[in-house]
Amino acid sequence: MRAQMAEKWAQLVITYDAATKLHNLYLNGVLIETDDFHLWPDGDKVQSATDLVFNALSGQIGPNFVLGFASDPSTIFWADTDFGNYANPDANHFKGMLDDVKIWHRALTDTEITLMYNSEK
Repeated sequence: MRAQMAEKWAQLVITYDAATKLHNLYLNGVLIETDDFHLWPDGDKVQSATDLVFNALSGQIGPNFVLGFASDPSTIFWADTDFGNYANPDANHFKGMLDDVKIWHRALTDTEITLMYNSEK
């Protein structure tokens, strides 16, 4: 995914490897953050989330796909909070543009991410 940030395009890649339980965040081909999901308490549902299905009919979230938020602006989900109110300029919602969004069904390797970044410069 490329995101426009401060008038510059950047490549963002987020991976999650179920075998290692590691979540990685890359910016322009460079690993900048790793989260170890082994650290979550035993039995926590975040450790075993598989085959998730988007259900827009739940009554709280809208039918539009949204990156980085639980609902789309057409709903009132969390609208009574500062964070959930789309009209609140302090809510820190991403206000840039996204281009070339890709979803893979496996965790990409460091090498693949670097190759993708270098080939798309």
